[in-house]
This record gives sequence, C-alpha cells and structure tokens, in this order.
Amino acid sequence: SVVPKPYQDPHPPIFQPFSTSPMTVRWAATQGLIPITMFAPIILAKWYAELYQSTAAKSGFDFALGQNMGLLRGFSIHSSRIAAQEAMDRWEVLAWRDWYGSFGHLQGFKFPDEEGPVPLPGETVTERLTKVGLLIGGSVDDVKRDLEQQLATVPFEYLVWHLPYAAMPLGEALNQLELFATKVMPEFGFEPPDPPVVRQPAMKAGVR
Repeated sequence: SVVPKPYQDPHPPIFQPFSTSPMTVRWAATQGLIPITMFAPIILAKWYAELYQSTAAKSGFDFALGQNMGLLRGFSIHSSRIAAQEAMDRWEVLAWRDWYGSFGHLQGFKFPDEEGPVPLPGETVTERLTKVGLLIGGSVDDVKRDLEQQLATVPFEYLVWHLPYAAMPLGEALNQLELFATKVMPEFGFEPPDPPVVRQPAMKAGVR
C-alpha cells in the first residue's frame, strides 16, 4: 500500500521495479502497472514485452508494444569503448558481480538456447553484460547507436539508467549524467531541462 494516500486523484502512474519473471510481468499487465524490466539480450526483452502486451489486452488495456513498460540499462560514456570498459570494470562490476550476482541475477543474462554458467569460463562480468546489451559503453556516438538499435527492436516508453553513483566519485557521476542529458537524450527527442532556480530565503527585517 501507499502511505500516505496520494493527494492526486487519479493517483500518478505506479511503477513495478526490476521485473525478472513472467509471473511478475503478467501480474503488472493485469493491473496496468509499469514494469521496469532488465531483461537482456533485447530479443528476450521483446518476448516479455509481447507477453505484457497480450496479457494487458485480456484485462482491457490497449497498449502498443513497449508502451507502459520501462527498460533498465547501464551506460558508460567515455572517449572510446576501451575507456568505457575500464570504467565499467571499476564501477559497474561491484554491483552486478558482488550484489546482484549473489542473488543469482546474472544467470538470467543468457542468449536463447544458451546453457552453462554466467559468466562463462574466461569471461568477465563486464564482458557478459556488454555482450547481452545490458551495459552500453563507448563514445557518445557508440552509446547512441547501440541504444537506437535496441529501441528499434522494442520502443520501450521508459528508459531507466542503472547508474552506480554510490561506487563512483561524485564528479564522475555528475559528468556521466551531463553527457547523457546533453549529448544522448536529444538524439531521441528529449531535451535536457532548464537548470533549477535556487531561491534564496527571505530575510527578516533587521536581520543581516
């Protein structure tokens, strides 16, 4: 339940984070909720998007493919793919290998009909997550083209960035956000918002 009750009526859209199973996606579809999926490769994400669309239709919702769904991806924007890979090895792998991996999430990042452990022997976590498209890294143009290719397969309405800001220096996190907002988002029809206006508190008379 939501506490306190939302003031807005009808309430704002409800997002269901990190869907990783058919059961969860089906339930979200019957309720009209917005599941945030981290399925990879994109062909697997497409299957879940089709599952959501067909299940939602049975509950009276008319969604296009990818509508009312979110796709989770990680981005690393640097001068080259090599530089991006090095950055992902420093920041991303801490979460995916040491946290999500402990709960078995890495086993879901397989190609259709693939068997065996994830990552494969001799394969790093970063290499696996890049290979399946969960992590997208490289130059600004590399990131735009890779993202464009995935969204051409399924035009998800929402894109959620898994940014490991807690593991990286503040300056690095802010730089990544700025590059994505000013260099990547406009390619897909989104313009960065204006900087917030910082309002100074009113001074009481006689106070200096």
